[in-house]
Amino acid sequence: MEVQERSAISGNQVLTVSTGWANATGIGATTNTYTPSSAVAGTTYYRVLVNAANNGCDQTVSNNGIAVINPDLVVTTQPSNVNECIGGTNTMTVVSGGSGAISYQWQSSADGSTGWANATGLGATTNTYTPSSAVAGTTYYRVLVNAANNGCDQAVSNNGIAVINPDLVVTTQPTNVSECIGGTNTMTVAITGGSGVVSYQWQSSADGSTGWANATGLGATTNTYTPSSATAGTTYYRVLVNAANNGCDQAVSNNGIAIINPDLVVTTQPSDVNECIGGTNTMTVAITGGSGAISYQWQSSADGSTGLGKCNRNWCNNKYIHTIKCSSRNNILQSVSECSQQWM
Repeated sequence: MEVQERSAISGNQVLTVSTGWANATGIGATTNTYTPSSAVAGTTYYRVLVNAANNGCDQTVSNNGIAVINPDLVVTTQPSNVNECIGGTNTMTVVSGGSGAISYQWQSSADGSTGWANATGLGATTNTYTPSSAVAGTTYYRVLVNAANNGCDQAVSNNGIAVINPDLVVTTQPTNVSECIGGTNTMTVAITGGSGVVSYQWQSSADGSTGWANATGLGATTNTYTPSSATAGTTYYRVLVNAANNGCDQAVSNNGIAIINPDLVVTTQPSDVNECIGGTNTMTVAITGGSGAISYQWQSSADGSTGLGKCNRNWCNNKYIHTIKCSSRNNILQSVSECSQQWM
């Protein structure tokens, strides 16, 4: 409220005239103790005029008193939800108004409606609280806000929810792969726990203990990876699993072993047999390469060129494993390890 004053000299007296002042109403407005109105927020100046009834008693005017009326407490920023792993340190924060010293008390509840109890821990009596993340589970939180000055009602925040997740665990480990060059077998992991976006990075090592490096290729950043089968040899693989939210520790899988074998090769060819009826001479082959159970199927033909069917393409890397061509000896046809198109 604007106060205007002016002074004038009348004889030997200085008269002070103020404008804008009006007689107050309400409790105690005509006594020595007055209760200023607090119906509306704002700032108002008060003074009291004191007069004595008998003759010659001059009026006295008090100094100004200032009444500052603040709005009631309102939580303007509500607590946000927390989603993290065991050991996380995310916080909930509120912002409020009020007059005088502001106090806070965070409370917790298992269901968000009953059983509220004062919380403890870091920031439990401030406007920023760190919910406990020692145990996996869901807990509801709110904060009671009080202002010290007269007439300030308590404010209660909305609920904030803290979801604490178990740490990441690899529950399905990568299986070993044994295949030929060009194979496409995969390694897969499954996980539980974690919070937020989960990421994967497969790694490879020549010995399974040192020299780990990030792998590349199909699925190298997913939970299912296709190890390279371009070259024969043994390689060890593992996967690093991370969850994006606070407190989530990295999980590392067990090793999976990829054994890439050379393709099948007949290293010893069948020898010719020349005998009488009832003879029991044999033909034998030896092979190298291949992966898994090895199967054999002998075939016969009257002339070495017909009745054998087409080459079988169903073994390693779509290569032919049973083929026909003429030998250079007496025009006798025999089986060799690569397909000759002239006899197809």
